[in-house]
Amino acid sequence: MTSARNIWHAFPAATRAALLMVVGCILFSITGALVKLLGRRLDSCQIAFFRCFFGFLVTLPFVLPKRGGTTLLGPRIFMAIFYAPC
Repeated sequence: MTSARNIWHAFPAATRAALLMVVGCILFSITGALVKLLGRRLDSCQIAFFRCFFGFLVTLPFVLPKRGGTTLLGPRIFMAIFYAPC
């Protein structure tokens, strides 16, 4: 039985990139529709807070250290934050 990771890496890099872009577009359109629907019931500050909160939860596994003690960015995260061109 092949794992999803093996199937994913079997695709060429360009195909994987295109699939990720399509998934991103679909998720952004769903987010926009949810904001319009929730805009009738909730204040815009509440909607913005929950959008940021759930976006943070989605990106958290990529930033947290893995079992080996390294992160996706590793020690370069400080360079990316503090030395980024303005």
